[in-house]
Amino acid sequence: MEKSISLLNTELTNKALLDQLIQQLNKDFYRATQVEVVPSDASIFEIVANLEIQLKLIVDQHPTKLSTLLYLIDIPEQEVHSNLKENPDQMIEVLTYLILKRECLKVYFRNKL
Repeated sequence: MEKSISLLNTELTNKALLDQLIQQLNKDFYRATQVEVVPSDASIFEIVANLEIQLKLIVDQHPTKLSTLLYLIDIPEQEVHSNLKENPDQMIEVLTYLILKRECLKVYFRNKL
């Protein structure tokens, strides 16, 4: 969780970017799972906590939706495998970090272009 919070604290420098991240997360999660994962007024800590809770539910109850979610977010399978190889006991934390990293990139590029 700390790695994800640190990422968001350094990458999201204003409220507008945080709002766009929340919208992007909810859009991608809804397309994959029919569930919105983060309330629109969530803090950085709440974003990470809600994302971890939702990922745990997906892994435990609907594991096939996980691959759909990762595909929609555009996280390469190789990146998932290499990160999980380094931290096999921290699957939810690794997935949370990778998802937030990719979603931040989407928001960043959308604002720069």
